Amino acid sequence: MKKQSTTLVRVLGAVAAIAMISATAACSGTDPDDESTDGTKTLKAGYVASLGAAAQPFMAERLGCYDGLGIEVELTPVANPADAIAFLANEKLDIYIGSPTAGMFNQVAQGSLIKAVSGQATINTPGDAPAPSGFFAAKKLVDSGEVKTVADLKGMRVGAIGAMGTASSYLIGKSLEQGGLTPRDVELIPLSLADTVTALENGGIDAAFLAAPYSSMAVDQGVAVPIVDSKEAYGDETTATIIFGPTLLEKDRESGAAFLKAMECATEPLQGDYRKNPDVVAALSEGLKVPEDTITDGALYYFDPALTLNESTFDGMQKMFADYGGLLTYKDPLPIDKLVDREILADALK
Repeated sequence: MKKQSTTLVRVLGAVAAIAMISATAACSGTDPDDESTDGTKTLKAGYVASLGAAAQPFMAERLGCYDGLGIEVELTPVANPADAIAFLANEKLDIYIGSPTAGMFNQVAQGSLIKAVSGQATINTPGDAPAPSGFFAAKKLVDSGEVKTVADLKGMRVGAIGAMGTASSYLIGKSLEQGGLTPRDVELIPLSLADTVTALENGGIDAAFLAAPYSSMAVDQGVAVPIVDSKEAYGDETTATIIFGPTLLEKDRESGAAFLKAMECATEPLQGDYRKNPDVVAALSEGLKVPEDTITDGALYYFDPALTLNESTFDGMQKMFADYGGLLTYKDPLPIDKLVDREILADALK
């Protein structure tokens, strides 16, 4: 099968993300103690442009959840999770709204203060509702019979949000297990979510991990079909996570708790079938820059009002990345208290 290069797309995406964050840091400064004349502190947050990661910060802005908390938040989309972790470590970002990575684990092992502080959306929607994210194969390959099961993807190209070592690569690995494969049995192609749909359509990749709203877009456009039962493959895994760097973990924990308080506020309108709430749909459509029917016709995420973090996912990720080889710079798994701060969320929800 002829493959098309996606290198230029990846390079441009990474350069754009770096440029946006660097410009933000240059304009606003990287010192979190800088305050406006009224004492409001500006927090810099990078986010993955998926519904599960971005819904809460978009809703917080729309609902005024930051009002009275002494903070404002500057949001910047990040195409590559590895960039976000690096920016957290050097304090160009205060917050990463995305997922843990091998890079995060390595930074922590080397002494950086980076920790997950809360969970976000999960695919554990009630009943038979379809999962909003999961593992998809190109529809034309399924229709032709070339791909019937996950096992048929051996040696093929699979799109991931970032390279091996990201949360999406971990979930891809969990999906590949359904066909007796590992990530080493396929060629992982780092792409942004938006570029993944295009690559599935033009043959640049054969399968991919997709998250809402792009999963719904790919299905609605006849580009891709789910190839595993995501709820079965992922179980209780919750990789969508809010991660703080040293600014909010050490220098200004009060502002960190305020941010999580705003996320709790933003979760309220996301309970139940938020697709029927015009205000929610408008906010998500505007923030993600997708048509409103992509939200209303898409699958549901479940947003836990307690912002619960599934700590076992960190153990699973470390094990898979260690088994893959060449990703982790340390030997023994990091204990959970090195990777998670429970106290900030507890303070926020008091």
